[in-house]
Amino acid sequence: MKKFPVYAYQILGLAIALFGATIALRWIFQIEAIAHLIPGSEQMGLNTPLMFLASGLACVCLPQRQPPLQVLLRLCILLLMVLPGLTMVQHLFGVNLGIDFVRVPSMPSASIPYPGRMAPNTTLGFLCAGMALLLLSRPGRERRRDRLGMVAIAATMLIGLAALAGYFMRLDALYHLASFNQMLVPTAAVMSMLGCCLWLLRQHRYNPRQGGTSAYQRRITWRAGVVLTLVALAAGVAGFAVVRNVLEKALTDNMLFATTTNATSMANILDDRLAFHRTIVTRPIVQRQFVRLAANPQDREARDFLQTAASNLLTAGPSGVRMLDADGRLIAASGQVLRERAPLAQHLQRAGQNAYLVWQDDYLLYAETPVLANGHRVGTVVVEQPLPAFDKLLHVIQTSGDSTDALLCSRRQDAALCAPSRFNSGVTSIPAHLEGKAHDQPIHRALAGQRGVISILDLRKVPVFSAYTPLQDFGLGLVIQSDSDSLYAPLKAQTQLLTALLVALVALGTTTMGLAVRPLLERIERDITDLRLAEEKLAGSEKRLRSITDNLPVLISYIDREQKYGFCNRTFETWTGVPPQQVLQHHVAEVLGQERYVERQANIALALSGQRVEFDIATLGGDGTLRQLHTTFVPDIAADGTVLGIYTLSTDVSALHAVQRQLQQMARFDALTGLPNRYQMNEKLVEAIARCRRAGTPMALMFLDIDHFKAINDSLGHAAGDEMLKEFGRRLKASVRETDAVCRLAGDEFLIILEQLGSTAETEGIARKILANAGAPCKIQGQPLRIGTSIGIAYCQEQPLLPDALIDHADQALYQAKQAGRGTFRLILC
Repeated sequence: MKKFPVYAYQILGLAIALFGATIALRWIFQIEAIAHLIPGSEQMGLNTPLMFLASGLACVCLPQRQPPLQVLLRLCILLLMVLPGLTMVQHLFGVNLGIDFVRVPSMPSASIPYPGRMAPNTTLGFLCAGMALLLLSRPGRERRRDRLGMVAIAATMLIGLAALAGYFMRLDALYHLASFNQMLVPTAAVMSMLGCCLWLLRQHRYNPRQGGTSAYQRRITWRAGVVLTLVALAAGVAGFAVVRNVLEKALTDNMLFATTTNATSMANILDDRLAFHRTIVTRPIVQRQFVRLAANPQDREARDFLQTAASNLLTAGPSGVRMLDADGRLIAASGQVLRERAPLAQHLQRAGQNAYLVWQDDYLLYAETPVLANGHRVGTVVVEQPLPAFDKLLHVIQTSGDSTDALLCSRRQDAALCAPSRFNSGVTSIPAHLEGKAHDQPIHRALAGQRGVISILDLRKVPVFSAYTPLQDFGLGLVIQSDSDSLYAPLKAQTQLLTALLVALVALGTTTMGLAVRPLLERIERDITDLRLAEEKLAGSEKRLRSITDNLPVLISYIDREQKYGFCNRTFETWTGVPPQQVLQHHVAEVLGQERYVERQANIALALSGQRVEFDIATLGGDGTLRQLHTTFVPDIAADGTVLGIYTLSTDVSALHAVQRQLQQMARFDALTGLPNRYQMNEKLVEAIARCRRAGTPMALMFLDIDHFKAINDSLGHAAGDEMLKEFGRRLKASVRETDAVCRLAGDEFLIILEQLGSTAETEGIARKILANAGAPCKIQGQPLRIGTSIGIAYCQEQPLLPDALIDHADQALYQAKQAGRGTFRLILC
């Protein structure tokens, strides 16, 4: 049976023809399944798939000699020359020749001005493909015709690749000229395939296996040039993508940093001004006047004083002051309050104050602050003041770039209400939903407490980068945005430089390749000899390295990317009990066991990502010895940045850990009583105060010492004194709750930290229990004694004091207990 060879160009030609036929069927019969299968095909007209069908059939038919196939070939080439040629005439001269097949009701739009018409670069690509097929179909081979055909093939391929690159590199965001590159992604991909198909067809057509040495040298040079071009193009696209991503990352990071920093500055300004408002109402003399008026609304002296105070406040910066009594009646007024007449008043979410950020050409801060006396509201002070620092900061932000703008907005019902800005002259309301769909604008994210940077169309329908963040907890959101064109300006210069550099590199590389082909073969032979010598030296070096590592008291191994051992020294076998034949080329989990592998898995993953990792881990060796190992994972990174594996070094630090634990014990506990010492007491007290502040529960601090301890110490000796201190510590520990902390300060002084107290009565009950337990009879070195103690208690009901202040109060209470005759306690409320 005769076999018919199948060539790569035939497979590609059939695939191209099948693609064109499929898209044409979708256009004719409106088959939606094809549109889902090939994204973007629904936007194609009829001409493009017809051209792909014709070019694919032409590639298959061109080498065939059968007359019917030759007729089909001529028709396909004629169609590829005539239809794209007429389409190009329409693009160049702006005429309509009636060859754009349009399916009603397809109408022109801003994005598709000519429905059904092939894009200019698509038209040019098909013209080049038709020209290449026409030249390849001619009999014989002429140098000029061959070169022209190569140019047409290269142009076809480059047009498709350029369209793909433009799509993936988003050049339209950088250059308005790139809008000429309007080829759809499926069209660009198949156009690139068509260029490859034509290249393979040319190679088959002219039988590249014929020719002498010079022909092979030329062939190698040409192919090397093509490969170099493709590599350079791929590297350029990748380099551009990296540069673009790095630039966008730097831009967005800088914008987010600037936005959050400015938001913090704005919030600090508001906090500072609101604090000024609070200082007015906390002045005792002001509070007394309001109290007098609450008792006697007709108190003329109090009214006059408050009126004078309101007038004097204007010299401190406010533009308007109002003072109201407890019922909201006006007592005193000075200046103007513009909040009610302002076009925008943004409510600030601040506890204890009814505050608004008011916009009236400039920003004003309006705040209603209650005046309290003995916990009761006796009046209200309304202050409105300009914010020049706030206005200046916004002005600096908005003028920091040619296209920079800043929006400061608050939430009102289901919309963001924004003050006028550089490009928005009036108060702007931005709804959260449009036509029943979420209107995802940066300001809505900021008002939801989010921060970040996005690329979006702004209210002017201009593409911008917008950084957004909330203003702390004021209920405001800040958005700083700049036009994409201005931000991409540096990237345009880099793109032009990169393009020129790639062209120069391809030209230089192709020329160098042509000159270096023959000498390269001679060098290969010499390099083989050098390689053998290098391998021998490497083997000797590895032997020396093995001798060194086997005699080090350190576990050394190498783990590859598949987490299999590639090397281990003799210490590895000594410590783990696993022989080398069960280690090399075995997975870490298989060698160490699943449990020990899980302990190291996260660190192995970090090292394989390129990070140096150090950690301590306890492991049980094969000999049953528990070792504390300090392990270092050093990634083995290739020249291209790829992580090839991990070098592991483990040092036995068991003795060092034991010494550290002993030193830590000595540093934190009293050697005599075993109780926490002053150092640990300071830590526990700070932690207890923090817990009580968070929980809002009372706490107490007891300060104790042993009554007449010096006399006992002097009469019975220091050994007896030490025994008494230890016994006293044990009794204190037994007298308090598990949650309470007993600490020894120095000498006979002790502290007890009490948390989660219900009342002072509970604290006093604990103190009585301590007095009773401490006073129980005991024997010290055979002598019957009673241990007397006095207790000073600092009790905090609300917010605890600072540690030093709390100890000072407890010390004062202890002094009072001593003055009361000892053997008792005294309590001071903080």
